[in-house]
Amino acid sequence: MSKQMQMTVSVSPELRAEFMEAAGPQAVDDVLQQLMREYVQQSRERTRPVPNAEISVEEMERRERAVNFARASVSLEGFDLSEAVEAASRDYIAGRLTFAEYLKKTTGIEKSAND
Repeated sequence: MSKQMQMTVSVSPELRAEFMEAAGPQAVDDVLQQLMREYVQQSRERTRPVPNAEISVEEMERRERAVNFARASVSLEGFDLSEAVEAASRDYIAGRLTFAEYLKKTTGIEKSAND
C-alpha cells in the first residue's frame, strides 16, 4: 500500500456540518477518498481521446493477451508497471489508443508508419 498523506481543506461551517451528517457513521476519510476516486475517474473519462476506430471483441482480447504477457514479463524481472502505464494499457486494450500511441505513451518511442 502506498504512503498516506494528509490534506487540509477549507469549507464553510454549514457545508462541513451537512457533510458530516450525510457521511453518518461511515468514516469521513473513507467518504472523501471515494469521492476523490470518483472525481479522478470522471476527469480521466472526460479527457480520454475518442476511440480511433471500433475494434472487435477478438482484437480487444488479442490486445489484452499482449498486455498481460508484457505485464508478466516485467513482473518476472522484479518490476511493477506505473499507474500511468496501466492507464495507457487499459486505453490501448479498449481501442482508445493505437499501438503507435500506446508505444509513445509508455516508452516515449515513436513507431514509424512503416513498422
